[in-house]
Amino acid sequence: MLYDEAFYIHVVNRWKESYKAIKKINDVTLNFEAMTTKKDLYQMGLLSLIEVSGGELGIISQINEAQQRGDLTKKQAFDLRQAVKEACKVKGGLTVKNEAILELDKKVNEAAKFYR
Repeated sequence: MLYDEAFYIHVVNRWKESYKAIKKINDVTLNFEAMTTKKDLYQMGLLSLIEVSGGELGIISQINEAQQRGDLTKKQAFDLRQAVKEACKVKGGLTVKNEAILELDKKVNEAAKFYR
């Protein structure tokens, strides 16, 4: 079966798609050259929370909902929204891509590109 070129191409393409679908853990690492203070670390934590909460708009809507339920005062909600907006203004540099995963991504792409 692997001698059949169409089958082999199909298998390699499915393998590549399956690899890309894998949620890679630790695909980013902290850039300690750019992150030198506790404030930078806290900002990175907030950015991570924002990312998993649906982005800036997602977390701001959660803050607004909490304010409407009465869980947050007007000032608390304002302060939290300001902190989110300030964290989202950071232009990167606090994290770097994991080199091992970048290399593996490159190898998988090359294997799929040059399968003949």
